[in-house]
Parts: sequence; structure tokens; C-alpha cells
Amino acid sequence: MSNQILCGCAVLVGVVLLLTCIPMIILSVKSYTPHCYLHDLYIPALNTKLPTSISNTSAFAVAATFIFFDVKLQNGITSDSVRFRYSNSTLAFYYASKTIANYTVARFSQGKEETTHLHDVVETLGMPWRDALAAVSGGSTAAFTVELATTVKVRREFGRSGHKVLLLRADVNVNGSGERVRNKAIRLVAK
Repeated sequence: MSNQILCGCAVLVGVVLLLTCIPMIILSVKSYTPHCYLHDLYIPALNTKLPTSISNTSAFAVAATFIFFDVKLQNGITSDSVRFRYSNSTLAFYYASKTIANYTVARFSQGKEETTHLHDVVETLGMPWRDALAAVSGGSTAAFTVELATTVKVRREFGRSGHKVLLLRADVNVNGSGERVRNKAIRLVAK
């Protein structure tokens, strides 16, 4: 009789340990990746509704060679035990496969369900403004690419995952008002 009680207790302890360990195993194996969205992009030099244009005012051309952007990095994980730690992150902007602007963000961390907005203004260099303005003036759009490069360390309550390199990008069309065509946020996806 005592052997049966001992066996029953051993099985019960084994089941309890197994049920306790399964969530920890799942958390340690699952790969977590933050989500990145482009919420806003405005390029005043391509706004054909402004009273002056690049072609007739050099002061306007100097003042309007900027890109206004808002990029959202989202940690959608609901677990308290998962945090993202970003290394220095670089946003690159491209037109016709040519880099026209770079923006660097110092390293930062995100906790459970936190969102980080990177919104700023970046100056362009070497942008072929006349080509882009000709495209949007004719009723078409100018195609840009936004790329985010960073390294993310996922910190868990029960250990670390190491570093994960993220290279995310999105293609964005800009119209004659200097704004992106889609009203909905554009998700940056892996290359």
C-alpha cells in the first residue's frame, strides 16, 4: 500500500513539474521580434500646392530639402518577462536606389507592450529633386524606400536570447502634396 502511495505522489510531483516547466520552455524557444511601422512621411519639396517651387526659388530649395517622418517600433509581447534592447538604430531613406538621407537613434529598451515613436526631420543629400518633382507634377507618384537596420537583444526572465540583427524595409509612394499615398501605417518587413 505504501508503494502505491509513493508512486502516486511521484507521478503527481512529476505532472506538476512538467506543467510548470512547459511555459518556461515555450518562452525560451519562441522567437520574439518587434513590429515596425511607418506612420507618417512628408517631403515638402514635392508639395506642388506650395506657392513656390524648387524650379524658381533657390531659398525654397534649401529650406525644403528635408524629410519629416514618424516610425513606430512596437513590442506587442504581453509577458512581463520579455524586454527588447536595441543597439544604435539607423533609418535610411532611398530614392531610385540611391541613399538620400540617414538618421541614427541611440540605443534604447522597450518593456511589455511599449511603443517607441521615432519622429524627426532629416536633411537629404544628393536627392535628384527635379526628377521626383517631375514625377509628382504629372499626377504620378515618386517611389521612396525606408530601411531600418538595428540589432535587438531579447531579454527574458529566464535568460537572454543573444543578438538578433534586424534589417526591415518598406516601399513608400509620395504624391503631389508631398505625403505618402496610403493613409494606413506601412509595416516595415524583413528584406
